[in-house]
Amino acid sequence: MNIGEMIKNLRNAYGLTQKELAEKAGIATITLQQYERNKREPRKEVLSKIAVALNIPVEAFYPRKEEIEDAMLAKGYRRDCCVIAVGGGVVTDLGGFAASTFKRGMRCINVPTTLLAQVDASLGGKTGFNFNGLKNEIG
Repeated sequence: MNIGEMIKNLRNAYGLTQKELAEKAGIATITLQQYERNKREPRKEVLSKIAVALNIPVEAFYPRKEEIEDAMLAKGYRRDCCVIAVGGGVVTDLGGFAASTFKRGMRCINVPTTLLAQVDASLGGKTGFNFNGLKNEIG
């Protein structure tokens, strides 16, 4: 399930129209429509606003490591395969961490799409995650 579908499902579960959720989150209705139709990928700040409007943690929008590994197993990934993580810091960190632990490690290529992720990726090998309020505790 992609983020657009997830936003739509959550909105419907809360019984909100697109206009109502957009107003609660402080974003334009047309923007929310574009997200739900997968015409546009929401930025982290916008996801945070939507999460606050729905009173859920923003992490609910991101896949968990187990979900990624389950998908890799279902698709028949082997240790000689390669993970290509295209996205910002969350995506590249999660892709690198999943690749390093799946089948005792496989290759990973990060394609960072934000300036911060590019700087982060230039250090090489960092796949840190925040845990229990502490920065980069796992990875």
